Amino acid sequence: MDTVESGKPNLYYFNTRGRAETIRLILAYVDIEYNDIRIDYPMNDTIRKTFTFGQVPYYEDSVVGGLSQSIAIEHYLANRYNLSGKSLKERALIESYAHATRDVVNPYYLVKFDDAAIRRYQTDVAPNYLLKFERLLSKKTTIYIVSDEITWADLSIFNLIDFFHQQKMSKAIEPFPNLNLFYQQISSIPSISQYLQSREKTRF
Repeated sequence: MDTVESGKPNLYYFNTRGRAETIRLILAYVDIEYNDIRIDYPMNDTIRKTFTFGQVPYYEDSVVGGLSQSIAIEHYLANRYNLSGKSLKERALIESYAHATRDVVNPYYLVKFDDAAIRRYQTDVAPNYLLKFERLLSKKTTIYIVSDEITWADLSIFNLIDFFHQQKMSKAIEPFPNLNLFYQQISSIPSISQYLQSREKTRF
């Protein structure tokens, strides 16, 4: 693996957004330069053995060394770069909402090659989850879902909405005005906007 340069981390993942994209969004938001290392799928055994649990995403920097598991990497970066809330309550809510985004996406990956199942996912499964985020945002007086400033939860939810756009399932989020406004506002943040314009276009 590449040596971790001083102040320049390594992020290993496949050439997709997938479970690495919220990590990339966090790094983009805090303007951290890093090596975005795209590896072939499936992984060969040689590179697999270099990762703690033989899985990606895998993150390396001069503080943590090497770290596996996407949610752990996001949590670490949020703590390191002050995106994890100002109080115990905020930290708990942020983690809850970030984890909940996985509950929305995971069913899609079980049926992603079944057109009929994808239609059911778009019309029945996903809206049930999205409505919960819509209601949470409706109670806020700021654009952010937990705090009065951006947190890991906001970037995770932004990535969730972006996933629906990427997979051409925008109809699933059309009924939710707060989510759509939230998406527009987060995407207009300069560092996020720059990242969105420059990132690689991938199928997943």
